[in-house]
Amino acid sequence: VYASPDARRGDPRAPDEETLRFFLALGDPSRLRILRLLAERQMYLTELADRMDLTKATTKHHMVKLRDAGLVTLYDRDRMTFYELRPDVARHARQLLSNYLGQPGE
Repeated sequence: VYASPDARRGDPRAPDEETLRFFLALGDPSRLRILRLLAERQMYLTELADRMDLTKATTKHHMVKLRDAGLVTLYDRDRMTFYELRPDVARHARQLLSNYLGQPGE
């Protein structure tokens, strides 16, 4: 459950905004499937929507969440916008979780 910033402010165990945004983005099955597809290769929005059997609008919604969480990047090539999985996603997830749990990072 997402707690408002005001509710989390008094709780020293509450995750920071970056950690919360990152792991909330991973909490959706469609977004996880998108990440799996992007682990194979970069794709453009229509291609992702077709592979996911989702509308472009729904896929775009998921891509905004993934991008805001720092999981994917986008770039323009040949007048098309491509999405790409950030190469450091697994390392970043470990780092955020280690930091949150108060454990030394790798």
